[in-house]
Amino acid sequence: MGYYKIVSDEKQETVNKNSIRGLFARRNFKGVADALERKKTVDDLFLINKALTSHILGNYDVANEYYEKIKNDDMGFVNYLASCHRYFDYKKIGKIEPSGNRYQLAIQNNYFNYFASTNGIEDIDKKNIQLTIYTERILNDLYTKIGRPLQHAQNDILKSQYLQTVEIQKKKEVSNEKKKIGIFVTDIQRHKDSAMIFELVDCLKNYFEIVIYFNNIFANKLAKHFEDICTVRYVISLYYEEINNLIYDDNIDVLIDMGELGLRNNNIALCLIKNSIPLHKLLSLYPILLETDSYYPPESAVEKENFTCVIGDFRCLTDKELTHINSQIEGIIEFESHSLDEPVFMKNFERRLVYLGYDMNRIKLQPGILPFSKYMDHIRRCKSVVITSGTSYAELSEVLKSHVRIESISENSLIKKAYDVYHRDKDSNESNLKQGLIQYLDKCGVSELYKIKNKKSRIAYFEGGKELIISNTCNGDIVLLGG
Repeated sequence: MGYYKIVSDEKQETVNKNSIRGLFARRNFKGVADALERKKTVDDLFLINKALTSHILGNYDVANEYYEKIKNDDMGFVNYLASCHRYFDYKKIGKIEPSGNRYQLAIQNNYFNYFASTNGIEDIDKKNIQLTIYTERILNDLYTKIGRPLQHAQNDILKSQYLQTVEIQKKKEVSNEKKKIGIFVTDIQRHKDSAMIFELVDCLKNYFEIVIYFNNIFANKLAKHFEDICTVRYVISLYYEEINNLIYDDNIDVLIDMGELGLRNNNIALCLIKNSIPLHKLLSLYPILLETDSYYPPESAVEKENFTCVIGDFRCLTDKELTHINSQIEGIIEFESHSLDEPVFMKNFERRLVYLGYDMNRIKLQPGILPFSKYMDHIRRCKSVVITSGTSYAELSEVLKSHVRIESISENSLIKKAYDVYHRDKDSNESNLKQGLIQYLDKCGVSELYKIKNKKSRIAYFEGGKELIISNTCNGDIVLLGG
């Protein structure tokens, strides 16, 4: 079985910086695509890498053309499975046996992600899965929604490996008169994560100097909104030491880690920063919610309809919770969720409702609604909402913004606390929470920052004694570079 470890590209990059391997290690996927265009030989490695880079850059029709040509190749199949997961298209792979694949750790990661996308938490709990840095993140994505303790063991192992190689060159204490707050951002494609950036910046911009570190290839459009408000840095192509040293040079007092729960997490780069606060910890203390006009679309007129909308990630729903909804809610019930985008999950979920005694004549299964303005109109149209265990923090804020009656609320402690605070006395509590957050950040102690030697560290994947160049998608899948 393979394994992951921290390696250095310091020597290799000196001579191979602009090779396809070097460009991919730096996550310069546009550079990889340009290099492939210059290649004259069309062989299996070319097809694998052409499909992979087209997939990562969002050219999905082109990617599928190349995946069709290489789908029986082991490395190609690892990447193809990641592509299928991104677009909820599992029908071509459901009967394939993964145990024969040469890249066992990668294929098991992606198959577990497939399983987690098509089954509920009770089935996932029964699954015997080897935890790695990547499967740990897949589980944490679910655990944070249902209030379970997060898994950190694998992440801690890699952090320890990284810290053993660090060579500190300088140390300084930072205490700016007007504090500088850094915000480290990863999974902006995931609406609930990108949503919180707006609220944090709106809450803090008049009190602190803000620097946002975007660790995502699709950050350009979102980042432009903030360029006139605060300093914006793009760190997607930087190694761990380079990210750390950029924060050192920026003299950051406090760093808010929005990537801590992200499936494309790079927070190993932050492990030397003393005043680094995970977003979920910050929200547990000060559950501010989205109220900013820059995020919410203008409200349009809607006509009320006689149905109750159940929202959240339905993978997190237990039989007990579903039975309670069936017994308590009268009339038409609509289950709306992006978990229903996947046809395999929708079919399994429908069977489950029948097994639990639901009258399917009063049930509607609705995949996630896009764009966001259309979703908000839809929520405001229903007579009431059920907020389930898998409801995200951003989804709760959307329901509160819609002013729709809430039938029942999740037992997730963060969701429940936020709801209780806002439901009791919204205007005064909101003001107090934001002032409390500002005071909390302002009172954070002196920041200790370290300048370290740039060894160009990254996570590498070893299988069969051979190192493979990897990256991972915002959905938590592994992708492999051919060659």
